[in-house]
Amino acid sequence: MNSLRIFLLSFFLSLGINGPTFSQTEDSLVIASPLSKEHLERNIKGSYGFLSNREPVLNQGEYAIVEKFMPFLDEDPDFALEMIEGLTANNPSLTASFDFVLGNLYYQSDRKEDAMRSYKKALDKYPDYMRAWRSIGWLSLYAENYDLALEAFGKAIKLGDTEPDTFGQIGYCYYIREDHISALSAYSQAMLYDPSNPDWLRGNLASLIALGNYPSAIVILESLTRSQPQTKEYWRTLANLYIRMDQFTKAAACLEFLRISIDFTAEEYDMLGRVYLNTASYDLAGEVYLDMITKGHSPDGDSLLVCIDALYEASLGELASQLLIQFQSDVDTLTKENQAILLLCSSKQAELAGNFLEAERLLIKGLDTGERKGDILVRLGLIQFQSGKVNTSLETLALAESYAVSRVNSLIAQGQILMNNKSYITAARKLETAIAEGAGDRALNLYQNCMHAARKQELDQISLTTGALQ
Repeated sequence: MNSLRIFLLSFFLSLGINGPTFSQTEDSLVIASPLSKEHLERNIKGSYGFLSNREPVLNQGEYAIVEKFMPFLDEDPDFALEMIEGLTANNPSLTASFDFVLGNLYYQSDRKEDAMRSYKKALDKYPDYMRAWRSIGWLSLYAENYDLALEAFGKAIKLGDTEPDTFGQIGYCYYIREDHISALSAYSQAMLYDPSNPDWLRGNLASLIALGNYPSAIVILESLTRSQPQTKEYWRTLANLYIRMDQFTKAAACLEFLRISIDFTAEEYDMLGRVYLNTASYDLAGEVYLDMITKGHSPDGDSLLVCIDALYEASLGELASQLLIQFQSDVDTLTKENQAILLLCSSKQAELAGNFLEAERLLIKGLDTGERKGDILVRLGLIQFQSGKVNTSLETLALAESYAVSRVNSLIAQGQILMNNKSYITAARKLETAIAEGAGDRALNLYQNCMHAARKQELDQISLTTGALQ
């Protein structure tokens, strides 16, 4: 058994998981939005009672009006509102509590602007009206006025509000404003009052991730995958965090678990393929992309090209050819982009078979797609060089310089060809440009070798000249 597969099995066992039946959930960690009407109603509708120890009360006449029309509030709020407005019109002595009740009625009749005005009237009369502040917070949140929502919820908390929803929505506001430290603090407070609410846990996790505190987020997610293995979003998010921490093998374990337990999405297939490419497990990557294509998904062109190239280079030509044939079988439905990828991969197959003429033909055909021109020109230039067409190859590679995606590779390839032709100074200039534009250690090593060879060539010429003079 492949050593990586053994590790994956042991990782599953360490989590204490036995392969559950999955229910379809969100693909990634989602912060619950408070903007649904149902959520808003739960926090405003029906709040007609009074906190007599902290809030003003209705006077006798107002209480009689509310009591008279209370039966209509749920069944026909518009009728109740019309009657109450008629009975209280032009009454300057209404209490703050009556304005609050009126605000709730306006909300139930979908008159949110009037509701906001009523809540503000209540606060003008009684600035410490906690629930009026909270209702303003919810309406502001619904309207995406996060500054006013934060101000209102903050006032409510100062006045004694300990509702977990209030802290949770403060967390949401801060998260939207990208103040993730404050968001984390608010979500943690919401969890203290309501630890079973998954919305606060998601907010807490998302804040940790946004702050780059991946280790803490991973500890929580590992616990969640043990206790709730049926929740796909936890596995997917955990895999993403492992990738960010360069723990690719653990990321593969999470994704493989999803793969065998639920319908895998195209994005998840591609993620798993990339993870295996990062661990140089090219055979496993090839199997993933092969499975992906047979399931009717189109792989990411870059990943597929890297995978097929790597398979051929690793002497896994049979799997590479299998993957190529499967991809090719649906050629008529491929986009121009994927047609170009297919021709690039096919040219690699021909090149490794020693058929440079066929490889060149396929690459020229690839140029006709209008896609991946830079990548195709680089490979075409290298094929032409292997065919002995040195000048033509340099001209082709020079054309590839004009494409940003292939410019560095083109410069390196030209440097290699020029070095092979002992044109060390010209080669060094190409490599210097590549290094200046972000080429890695490979280009730097080539440049050092080039300069060493150039120095040796110079010394040899001096020696020859000196010998001739003697």
